[in-house]
Amino acid sequence: MKTNALLVCLNSKIDKNGNCYYAFIYTDNTTEKVVQATISGGESNIYAIRGACGMVLHGKDGWNDGIRFSSEEMSIRKFDQLTKGWEYAGCRPETIAQFIKTKLEEA
Repeated sequence: MKTNALLVCLNSKIDKNGNCYYAFIYTDNTTEKVVQATISGGESNIYAIRGACGMVLHGKDGWNDGIRFSSEEMSIRKFDQLTKGWEYAGCRPETIAQFIKTKLEEA
């Protein structure tokens, strides 16, 4: 299977209140465009983009096995420094996939 995109889930370690924060980096291998944003929800919301992207990005149902997924946990400070200024993409996988599609279509 050809890898069309890379999807990296980033999350912070748990803070003193028990919260964990999430973001993603989506790299389209064809156009070399990169979309990065924070989300609410968790790793499963980001992972499910592989299903939502099938419909939103490619107009077909089912999982997009051409999107390679990985995840990385980092310290709260490192996460905050990396994601500072990133846009918010939403919570639901369909909303996040639509955010990615919109950003990929921008010039």
